[in-house]
Amino acid sequence: MASGERRVVAWLIGLVMATLTAVLFLGLEQTVADRRVEQLRLETLDKVATLRARMEGEMNALLYLGSGLANYVSVHPGINADQFRRYAAQMHAAAPILRNITLAPDNVVRFLYPLEGNEAALGLDLYHHPEQGAATRKMMSSRRMVIAGPVALVQGGEALIVRIPIYVEQETGSRRYWGLTSIPIRLEQFYGQVGLHHLGEQLEIALRGRDALGEEGELFYGDPAIFGADPVLQTVNLLAGSWQIAGIPRGGWQLPWSQRLPWLGFGLLLALLIGMGSGILAVQACRLRRSEATYRDLVENVNSIVLRWRADGTITFINDYGLRLLGYSREELVGRSVIGTIVPQTESSGRDLADLMEDIARRPENHIENENENICRDGRRLWISWSNRPLLDRAGRVTELLSIGSDHSRRREMELALKQSEERFRTMVSHLHGAIYRCRVEPPWEMEFISEAISEITGYPAADFMEGRRNYAEVVHPADRDPLARKVREATAAARPFEVEYRILARDGALRWVHERGQAVRDDGDSPWLDGVIFDISDRKEAESQLRPATSPRPPARPKAIFWPI
Repeated sequence: MASGERRVVAWLIGLVMATLTAVLFLGLEQTVADRRVEQLRLETLDKVATLRARMEGEMNALLYLGSGLANYVSVHPGINADQFRRYAAQMHAAAPILRNITLAPDNVVRFLYPLEGNEAALGLDLYHHPEQGAATRKMMSSRRMVIAGPVALVQGGEALIVRIPIYVEQETGSRRYWGLTSIPIRLEQFYGQVGLHHLGEQLEIALRGRDALGEEGELFYGDPAIFGADPVLQTVNLLAGSWQIAGIPRGGWQLPWSQRLPWLGFGLLLALLIGMGSGILAVQACRLRRSEATYRDLVENVNSIVLRWRADGTITFINDYGLRLLGYSREELVGRSVIGTIVPQTESSGRDLADLMEDIARRPENHIENENENICRDGRRLWISWSNRPLLDRAGRVTELLSIGSDHSRRREMELALKQSEERFRTMVSHLHGAIYRCRVEPPWEMEFISEAISEITGYPAADFMEGRRNYAEVVHPADRDPLARKVREATAAARPFEVEYRILARDGALRWVHERGQAVRDDGDSPWLDGVIFDISDRKEAESQLRPATSPRPPARPKAIFWPI
């Protein structure tokens, strides 16, 4: 083949290679962009789901707190001002987010805490009130807790108004409407506690479901256009309704062309270079392949810290990303030990990091992956997840270690925030007078959760029930077990709540009476659970027995189980 023909063939090969490279690069760039959008959606879902969990935990804890007051008044309908003040003070101390706490016998406000600055509300008739009457009548009609709002406050800001009806047991077995309790929840403080404003710096968030009407309710936070922008949706399930959260990244889902065009231009330029190299010399092709390998290596590590350090701890290399993240210049790190520069002597937990670095250098096979605190030049501490690979000489000795690090500080912060939220929930539950539980529907009623208040009722710690050392059927009086199981089964079959009174045998051998309210619930189609609360009513039973005339014949002892549909 003539040299001219060879040149034509070489250029044709170069042209084909350039075209193939351009097509492949465009496809790769589109794939990377699509995967980035997928990853962005997963990250957004994780953040919105975390917000949803926090909102559910915080709001339902407050609703349980209000239900505790309603249950207390139901058992103590003759509550006086001093009893209310002490109970409400404990509630307010446990949840300062509550603006005030009111009790309204026969729908007229008679008890209010704190009283200072709210005196004008005393004597207010909520049933006939021009603004609050509709919500009060709705609550009475549904016979259930009602969440109203957000509503604007005269003092400024917005609040959610929770109204809970209170019913009192009659001697005939019926239930009489006593009145209601009302608790306004400061909305801005609630948003702050669940981290909504902080998350709003990363995502565009909208909430709808005014008056807890779920996706059918009106928008009460954010831009309504967010719901039409293919958002991530999460439902906040409350004890009395729901809200819906929508979230999208700031700027939308698609990567802006300002970020894509430089890569596309670079890809086309690369295609041209590959095409020219393919048509000239094998040496140039080899150099180009080496350049591609270097390029791939840079792409794989561009968003991670790349660190090389000797077995004695001396830093020999750190990439620009690592320098920017940690705030150092290259001259401040290269040639110095990792300890005292980017790794502190001890971690915040007290772990000795100098010993850890020495052990990684000595036995790298035991530390392929590790996570530890690192320190920036300005003193900030970051949690970095490291992947470590030893670099060996011909004798198999470790000469250097290659460590690739990713910043996991945000994940650590989220885990800590979730733990603190759980601790706040447990603290709120511990202030309730009754024992809140979740257990299996059928005897022996194994407990998934029961609050520590059960120890005051039975004498046995909650851990005994949750860890299987004792089941709840063992403390129920033998004569009351079958009637109790039958009432629970009937209520479960009818999909309605139940209320029963029965006897238990406490740890000290004493016979006690308890009042239990509960309902069967299902989680994602699983077997049903019982959720409810148990109150000790032994004092009330004792008072009733003392009020009987001495000459009245005592009825024979028998198990008592009273059931009211709600």
